[in-house]
Parts: sequence; structure tokens; C-alpha cells
Amino acid sequence: MNTPGSVLAHLRVLLAGLVGEYTTPAGSKFPALRVTDPPSDWRITSGVEVVISQETDPTTEPLLNGEFHMRGTVFVRVIGHGMARLDPIVELILSAWPDAESRHIPGTDEILPQTTIRIPRR
Repeated sequence: MNTPGSVLAHLRVLLAGLVGEYTTPAGSKFPALRVTDPPSDWRITSGVEVVISQETDPTTEPLLNGEFHMRGTVFVRVIGHGMARLDPIVELILSAWPDAESRHIPGTDEILPQTTIRIPRR
């Protein structure tokens, strides 16, 4: 079953060396790939950031007898900083989970360009 933690573990291998870096106020650097949003004082100035939601997004699937089966998805955001291209990262994620659904959100003055991906829990 896909969980936020198992998706993170898989993405650490799949996206090694391809994501940007967070920089902490103390100057430490970490790959821009994590479960939950980073602390507000961490910075990323360029590259791609991948954030996995801690909570799974519940969805339902109708059954023949009028009842519903609860499923869910792991919600992933792929966010571009600077001139970073999202499509190579998104394509890698979608190739690892072909049944995932994605939606691109263009950048504006208020939000950075990003693609949201919903990976079924199965």
C-alpha cells in the first residue's frame, strides 16, 4: 500500500540528484524532497521541490449494492523555483505510478508553477 512514507522512500531513489536543495538558516543543505511543507525559514531559490502531504486524500469508489469502498490517494506537489522545468520530474513520478493522476497549475504572481499528483493508496 502506498503511504506518504513509502512514496517518500521511493522518490528519494527515483529523484536522487534531480531536485533542488533547501538551505536552513544555519547554512545546512538538504534535498528539496520531504513529507509536509518545510519550515518557513528554509529557503530554496532554484530547482524543483517535491512535497508529499502527510495526510492521505480520501476518495470513494461505488460498489454494485449502493455502498462505497473507501480508497485514498497520496497527494504530491512538484513545485518549480526559478526557471526549473517540472516535466522531467513529473514524467518520472508518473512512470513509477502509471495509475496516478496529475494536474498542472501555471504560476502566477501569487503561486509558483506546480503539478499536483494523486497516487492511489491501493
